[in-house]
Amino acid sequence: GRIEIGRNNIEKELAKVKAELDEERKAKAEFQRAKQRFEADFAAANAQLELEKAAKAKAEKSGKAYKKQLEETKVAAASSSKSKQETQEYVAGLQNEVEQLKQQLAGVAAAKEAAEKEKRNLDAQVLDLTDNLETEISPPQQRRAWQALR
Repeated sequence: GRIEIGRNNIEKELAKVKAELDEERKAKAEFQRAKQRFEADFAAANAQLELEKAAKAKAEKSGKAYKKQLEETKVAAASSSKSKQETQEYVAGLQNEVEQLKQQLAGVAAAKEAAEKEKRNLDAQVLDLTDNLETEISPPQQRRAWQALR
C-alpha cells in the first residue's frame, strides 16, 4: 500500500521534472532560433551601414569638387566676358547641386543613426535572451527531483 503510493508519487514528480526539462529545451531551441534571426538582422544592418558610409564619402567628395568648381567659376566669371546673367544662372545651378548634396548627406546620416540604433536594440535583445537561459535546471526543479528520488 504505502510503497505503491510512494512509487506513484515518485513517478508523478519525475514526470513533472521531465515535462519541465522538455519545456526548457524547447525554450532554449526557440532562443537559438531567435538569436540566429537577430544575428542575421544585425549583419544586414551592418551591410546597410557600410553602404551608407560609402554614399556619405561620395557625397563629401562631390561637395569638395563643387567648392573647387565654384571657386574656379568665380575666378573665371571675374576675368571672362560672360554676362552677369549667365554667371548668376550658373552659380545658382551649382548652389542647387550643393543643396541636393546636403540633403543626401542628411539622409545618409539619418539612415546611419537608424542602423546604429537597430544594432544597439539587437545587441540588447541577444543579451537579454542569453541571460534568461544561463542555467539548464532551476534550483527548485533540482530540489523536487532529489525529493522524488528519496
